[in-house]
Amino acid sequence: MAVNLEKIILFFAMLIAGGVGYIGYQQQLHYDQFQELISILESIDEMKPSQPNQPIMQQPQQQSSCHQQPVQQAINLPASIIQISQENDLRRLLQENKKPSVVFFYMNGCGWCKKMEPVFAQVSQNPKFKNLEFIMVNGRDAQAPMVVKQMLEQQIQGYPFIIFMNEGKFIDKQVGFAQQEQFEQKLSQIFQS
Repeated sequence: MAVNLEKIILFFAMLIAGGVGYIGYQQQLHYDQFQELISILESIDEMKPSQPNQPIMQQPQQQSSCHQQPVQQAINLPASIIQISQENDLRRLLQENKKPSVVFFYMNGCGWCKKMEPVFAQVSQNPKFKNLEFIMVNGRDAQAPMVVKQMLEQQIQGYPFIIFMNEGKFIDKQVGFAQQEQFEQKLSQIFQS
């Protein structure tokens, strides 16, 4: 398999820039290009070793629970936060959930996502927002860009990406990191808590 080194470098430049989808001089990395890079990287990871006695690294087995903890998690999330890592669970959530909800889409390896996790966790524990449902979605594993575009007619423009929903409908979004005070203000404005 021929690997396009330029695309892989572009991919890693995007990750280093915070995973927001923009590189250098405002050159946008489109979703289909991003998916192609993921496929290339996965195929490299799946290649057999050239030496017969060299062990093959295996990825941890994933369970099909929509409340599954990510493999590498920086903080202990409150049990009240619903976690989704499967496409069908995300589709079900977007179709059936009628509660006021805050849905945080993240990507493993995204520095800004890791920075947003403790803010999201702390805000979810604030009694002022007890009527809201807080949900974290692994964007890559749940095929979030495709699902959100199909079901909500919204485009994930980068990670972290947060959508605000009520009665199963999209209300607003936030792209990127926000300090706790800013995030709480936005929730108060949107949900009139």
